[in-house]
Amino acid sequence: MAPQLEPLVIESGAGKLVLHLMDAFHAEVLALRAGVEAAARRGMMRVQFETDSLTLVQGLKSSNGYRLAATGGLCLDILQPCVISFNVFSFHYCPRNCNRVAHALAALGCNNSQTTDVRWDGSPPDVEDLVAGDLAEPVV
Repeated sequence: MAPQLEPLVIESGAGKLVLHLMDAFHAEVLALRAGVEAAARRGMMRVQFETDSLTLVQGLKSSNGYRLAATGGLCLDILQPCVISFNVFSFHYCPRNCNRVAHALAALGCNNSQTTDVRWDGSPPDVEDLVAGDLAEPVV
């Protein structure tokens, strides 16, 4: 029997708007770091992290881990808790079309003003169908 996977969409629980990003790669690094921290807090032991940043996955899997890059320290901030907290962990590249839920949530957040409280009881209606689609088994 295959192990059950618990889907987890990474988002800022406090609804924080991050205004100090250097570039899109920096945003991807911070998002993955937040996901690692969330999985560790939940006590997960076997985790797979997915991102649509191929550069980030390559950096985390490489021997130097982009240590000399501006975000190199943040990459180490991702790897260190993984080694300490998880029995098994892996990083995978997933094309953007495989990450529709996260992009729909990001679009909802971007289309609201900074003063709008972006919290819902349950899933936002436009996102429920995407979540259901992600959970559905593919028909072969």
